[in-house]
Amino acid sequence: MSRESERITVVELHKTGMRTADIVRTTGFKQRTVYKIVRRYKETGGTSDRPRSGRPTTATTPENINKSYMSMVSEGETVLLIAKRFGAQDMVMEKRLIPEISLRTTF
Repeated sequence: MSRESERITVVELHKTGMRTADIVRTTGFKQRTVYKIVRRYKETGGTSDRPRSGRPTTATTPENINKSYMSMVSEGETVLLIAKRFGAQDMVMEKRLIPEISLRTTF
């Protein structure tokens, strides 16, 4: 049984009016687990997993590096202007993109 289906089972039993102690006996889950599932259902209205945190995506892709390089070479733009164009912070551009394409940030 998946975690999602376990939560659905607990919520469905709760909706029928079953007491927490009876849900614990029926499912074999710990009392704390049943309380948490019911509380979260009442707060969110659902039983699905919450989004997980993770490493944010990076702007240092070969495509973005190439775009930055071509912009700097062809148009003579500054790091700040390039950062604005790509929606990145200028410090990110200086620390990540510029060293990878071997260009100076000041002229």
